[in-house]
Amino acid sequence: MTAPLHSLRARLLVSMGIPVALFAAAAVVAFLTIQRLLHTLDLEQTSERVIAQAHNLKADVLGMQSAKRGLHLAGRQAFKEEFDHYRRDFLNSLDELNRLAGPGRSRGPSVPSCIRTWRTWPVPPSALPTRSTH
Repeated sequence: MTAPLHSLRARLLVSMGIPVALFAAAAVVAFLTIQRLLHTLDLEQTSERVIAQAHNLKADVLGMQSAKRGLHLAGRQAFKEEFDHYRRDFLNSLDELNRLAGPGRSRGPSVPSCIRTWRTWPVPPSALPTRSTH
C-alpha cells in the first residue's frame, strides 16, 4: 500500500491548495476589515454632520436672541420678521438633526427629549411655570 502523499498528483494538489487557502483566508480578513472601516467612516461622517447641525442651531439661537433684543429695544417690526426667519431656520435645522440622529442611529437617549424641548422653545412668558413662595 502506498502513502497518500507519495503520488505526484497528491503532492501537487497539496502544494497548490495550501497557498490558495491562505490567499482566500487573507482575502476574507481584508474584506471584513474594509467593511468595518467603511462603517466607521460612515459613523464619522454622520457625527460631523450632527456637529455641523448643532453649530447651525447655535447660530439660529444667537440670531433669534439678537432679533428679540432688537425688537425689545427698538420695537421695529423688522426684528420680529428676522426672529421668525431664524425660528424657521432653527426648526429646519432641528428636523435635519432629528433625521441624522433619529431612530436606528447610535446615540444617547437624550436626543429625542432635547428635540421635544427645543420644538416648543422659546415659550411665551405665560407658559413658564411660576415660582411659588412659601
